[in-house]
Amino acid sequence: MGKTPIEKAEVMMWNAIAEAQGGMPVAEVLRNSHPAMKGRALPGPLNLDQIPELVTRGQQRVDAFFALLEERLSQSPWLAGETFSLADITAFVFVDFARVIKARIPPKATPPQKSGMTASARGPMRRVARVSPPR
Repeated sequence: MGKTPIEKAEVMMWNAIAEAQGGMPVAEVLRNSHPAMKGRALPGPLNLDQIPELVTRGQQRVDAFFALLEERLSQSPWLAGETFSLADITAFVFVDFARVIKARIPPKATPPQKSGMTASARGPMRRVARVSPPR
């Protein structure tokens, strides 16, 4: 979570970015495209119809999130700076969750993003943590 007030703020900022720019768009696509969500496009007491235009918008937002990760991880070893943090875990979860809408890290992604944010990083999130696999 960071040691200094600045580090803590950066972790929280990047965590919020991952939630808003990664998680919300995936949910937007899922809730407005999946047949099981028909008539339940939003949580809560109201039965709301799906809006196909929100699928397109959500997909654009997911692509923008992947581009943001690409840019950030080309500048910094971790989203919030020099150390692995909650922000990296949150981003990993949403990148992995994007599989439900068939979104993946683009094949043209640079090695830091591709290795840092792919679902194949399972095991104690080896690739996200960028540590060597167990021998």
